[in-house]
Amino acid sequence: MRRRLDVFADLEIQCDGRDCRLRASGQQVDVEVPDLAAGLSFGTPGSPRGLFTIHRAIKRASTLGKSLSAMGLQIRLISAGRSIAKLGRGAESPLMSFLGYSNVRINYLAALRQYFR
Repeated sequence: MRRRLDVFADLEIQCDGRDCRLRASGQQVDVEVPDLAAGLSFGTPGSPRGLFTIHRAIKRASTLGKSLSAMGLQIRLISAGRSIAKLGRGAESPLMSFLGYSNVRINYLAALRQYFR
């Protein structure tokens, strides 16, 4: 039987040198990031640059998502009040699965808005 992990936190953290906020209550962890670059760097050191780095960030997010899912957790990345990505439990996406990634769901419209902001 798998055990689920409950997380309770209200922290200010740094994502690639940018101030971010992490709030957790139970099995939902929300990470508020100031922009898409900070969101891409969450769990991936270094400033995101180019498509290769975005691919690397998604690949690492998928690996993290699998671990989170095994613990019953979900992380939601939020920027400008909009959810830009979910990782972990319940974060399945047909497109991401087709591309070979699991436990990652990206809100493409919100991500594009942040990218061109």
